[in-house]
Formats: sequence, C-alpha cells, structure tokens
Amino acid sequence: MNTSRAAAGIAARFAEYLARIEPRQGVLDAAVKRSAGIHGAILRSMQVARVARVGSFYKGTAIANASDLDFFVVIRREDVRWAGTMVSSATVLGNIRSAILDRYPRSNIGKDGSAVVVEFADGIPIDVVPAIFASPLQTGHPLYSIPDGEGGYLDTAPDAQRAAFLAADFRAGGKLSRVIKLVKTWAYYRDAPLPISSFYLETVLATAGIADGPRSYSAALSDAMKVLAERGVTALRDPLGISGNIPPARTRAQRELIARSLSFAADHAECAYDAERGGDTSEAARQWRMVLPGFRGLLGTYGPCADELLG
Repeated sequence: MNTSRAAAGIAARFAEYLARIEPRQGVLDAAVKRSAGIHGAILRSMQVARVARVGSFYKGTAIANASDLDFFVVIRREDVRWAGTMVSSATVLGNIRSAILDRYPRSNIGKDGSAVVVEFADGIPIDVVPAIFASPLQTGHPLYSIPDGEGGYLDTAPDAQRAAFLAADFRAGGKLSRVIKLVKTWAYYRDAPLPISSFYLETVLATAGIADGPRSYSAALSDAMKVLAERGVTALRDPLGISGNIPPARTRAQRELIARSLSFAADHAECAYDAERGGDTSEAARQWRMVLPGFRGLLGTYGPCADELLG
C-alpha cells in the first residue's frame, strides 16, 4: 500500500475536477450585462434605489451550468405600500415580472418563491429578487425584507451573510467554498437535480467547519456528506439570527428525496476516503464516481453522462 501516492493521485483528480466545474467568465459577463438590461426594464415602471448582487456568484460558490445569477432590486418602501400597509409580495413579484416581460417578450419569465426567474435561450438564468430596506444591522450591513413565497415577507441580510461566509472560508484557506462547489455538483449535476437550497448548504457547512485546518478534499467532502446526512435534512437556525430557520427544501417530499440521496452519497464518500487511506487509488476514484459525475478514474475515464453534465 502507498497511502501518500494514493492521496496525491486523488488530490490531483479533485483539482482537475474543480477546474472543470468553474463557471466560464465570458458566460458570467454576458449575464451581468443582461442584468443591466433587466434593471432598465424595471426602472420604466417603478423606482429602484439600488441593485445588489447576492447568491452563489456573490459568495464564490457557483458552479458551471447549474448556478443562477442572483440580484436584489431594492425598491422604495413607499412603492410597495397601499393605504398604510405593505402590499402582498406576490403583487410585487407580479409587477416586476410584467415589467421584464415588456422588455424581453421572448424570454422565459417565471416566479420561484422569492424571485422572478428570467431564462434566455443561452446563458445563465437570472433571479430578480425585490427587496425593501428595513434597517441597518449593528454591523452596518443592511437588513432587507423580501418575498417569502406565500405573499408575505421575510428578513434577510445578504451582505452580512456573505461576510460571515467569507470569514469561514478564510479560516479554511479557501477550501470551504471549493468543497461546497463539489457538494453542489453532486446535488445539481444529475438528470433530476436535487432541490436543496444553496444557502442551506453554505450555512450548514460553514457552521460545521468541515474544511478547517490542513485537510484533503477527500476528508473534507466525506465529512460534508456525513454532516448533511446526519442532520436528517432538517432546517437550520440562522447562526446570525437574521433569517430564522433556513429550510433545506420546500416540501416534505423533496426533503425525503434529498435524505435518501445523501445517505447513498455519504456511504460512498466514506468508502472513497477509506480506500484512499488504504492506498487504493483505483477504488477511491471508483467510489468518488458514485458521488461526483465525471470524476476522473485511474485511466482517465469519466463516469456516465459526464460530457453532457460538465460540458
């Protein structure tokens, strides 16, 4: 057995895999340019105080062909009040959808919980989240109210959440964000992507400290899958005390599907790490291919559907 050689071989495969799932800069630049056009369309029907980037691209956890470009459209509170009370957030979403549809009548524009989702024939989908400034936090970051998916509003502070995540990623030497990209690849690169919340994944794994210290990707990813599986796909209390409980998914059926998939992934991730520590590079790579589509094997082969999923 040659444990160090196996560890080096698997580490090289993880580095290559991470490079392949990185979003292409040109595709991101095109989406950012389109978001400016969407902003202009919204300005025709309502006043916008500012536009703020949020989500996976903002935190550095986005992956190619699976992550949306998210941004807040910060609307004046006066524009969402009627007779002294806040109008339904569903109404606000509907108004924004109509404004975008006037500008992009041939695009696919729908609503998804807190956002209006704009999908073009090519490029990254863009999630537009209407937000109302609520108050400053003690940290100085803004607190916003956004649609809760049921006509009401919920509080969130993406700048504060990003700052906390980046601090955790710094402690992990940048490895936390990369491990989360690997977990997202497991969740989203499949025929039927698992509907697990990106925010949930980021918060659970940052809180668990799975990438802290000098850890290999095998060790960190194996622990990440174990932590997620042992939680039983249950809501996480926001460690910043801002967003209440952070749900992993919307419905019980979705949570049960995710739990079954996590159990399978956690078992194979553990087997992969055990094989690596036993010096068996081939078996470690085989086990990781059960978790990560397209993970490179001993002879440079890819798993099923790798070309389609990874581009």
